[in-house]
Amino acid sequence: MNTKARKLAAFTAGLSLFVALGIHDSLWSPFLPNEYDDLGISAFQVGVVVSASEASALVSCLIAMTFGDLKHRRFLFSFGSLLLGLLCLAFSQMSRIRNPVILVFTSVLIRTTMGCGATLIWCCGSAIFVAMFPNHTGKVCSALATVLNIGIMAGPPFGSLFYSIGGFEAPFLAAGVLQITLCFINYFIMPADVSERTQTKDDVLQCDAGSQNHEDNEREAKIMSAIELRKISTLRFLRNPGVMFLSLAAILGASSTGFFIVSFSSYLLDEFEISSENAGPYFLPFTLVRAVSAPVFGILVDKGFRISVFCAIGCFLNSIGLVLLGTINYFEHLNNLICVEVLTFLIGMSATASFVALIPLIRDFYARKSGINMDIINFYNSALYGCCFTSGMVLGQTVFGGILRDHLDFHGSCLVLAIANTVTAILATAYLLRDNWKLNSKHLSSVEQKLKQIPC
Repeated sequence: MNTKARKLAAFTAGLSLFVALGIHDSLWSPFLPNEYDDLGISAFQVGVVVSASEASALVSCLIAMTFGDLKHRRFLFSFGSLLLGLLCLAFSQMSRIRNPVILVFTSVLIRTTMGCGATLIWCCGSAIFVAMFPNHTGKVCSALATVLNIGIMAGPPFGSLFYSIGGFEAPFLAAGVLQITLCFINYFIMPADVSERTQTKDDVLQCDAGSQNHEDNEREAKIMSAIELRKISTLRFLRNPGVMFLSLAAILGASSTGFFIVSFSSYLLDEFEISSENAGPYFLPFTLVRAVSAPVFGILVDKGFRISVFCAIGCFLNSIGLVLLGTINYFEHLNNLICVEVLTFLIGMSATASFVALIPLIRDFYARKSGINMDIINFYNSALYGCCFTSGMVLGQTVFGGILRDHLDFHGSCLVLAIANTVTAILATAYLLRDNWKLNSKHLSSVEQKLKQIPC
């Protein structure tokens, strides 16, 4: 097999592993909350269990970034899948534990380790595929995001199907076997050398001192040194008011996703008497719209409608959908399954919009300034994207889908989430409009000065 064909085969196999990762993320949602509720475990404890994986992924991702480039990425990529598969097999036995305290502790421990495995798959996998196709980075990243959403969409029906066949154990056994199988397939298909050669400061300084380009080499080495120093200014990036306000709004957008994943199956059971075996298909509108709407929002963002996509669709539409869902029980003619599915469709779409526009908006803060190294900004943006999503998922699963749902029920939690989302949306919108006004004023001032310089 030639090198190109092997890379394509490895990329295809890797994409299948990301599909399996998406399935793992959501397969439990139709039945696990109800199963744990039957064992006397509160909604807050369920939220802690399911969010342990996201919290662990957040922490391990931040730690991984401090190490820079990871060696042995092919091994770590496959090992992440193997670890996730073995832990799925272990988690399938949780229903045998009848002591609630031991069950919660063991579940949190296993799902925390699962987060580490998922981090290895995501970090190493994306690095491998970008190194394989450095001239097609955009296509690689979009392909990974697409197949991950496909896996998340397939997770609830997958879980419901196997739950109806073999109960609590079957979905995790099937997912574990799938992960382990794909682990070995990827390891043997993946090329051994998946590193992309890049020039470093030491490479530049090793040039011949007698070369006529030595001054240029020294100048380039100094630039590289400055870039390396800029990489430690993460706090300066995070202290930017625009970054702070947009990040808060994005976190609340992701919280709606975490909230629905952990609470929607219980709501379907309580409100419409839809059992865990049949709940899977009702998650599809919320997950399907995320994969379908992302390319549309990407086109709008590239056309210059970034503020509209982030604020109007990503933030305020999310709040409107949550308010309507939180008050739907007061309107008898609207309190039906069709209206609920439409609202979850809108909420899922808005959560997608906020994340599609997040990185381009933050890039705009720095792209119009001179002397900014955009490679570093892109690096920070990627890390910020992951942190906002995972922290939002944790917040949605534990606070809104756990603590608040224990005291306020599903509808009350929706209203509180809508209020929090509206507050962050107002802050982000106000900052973006103010920033846009300042930019336009500066541009008009510059035009006026140029007009004054024109002789009469």
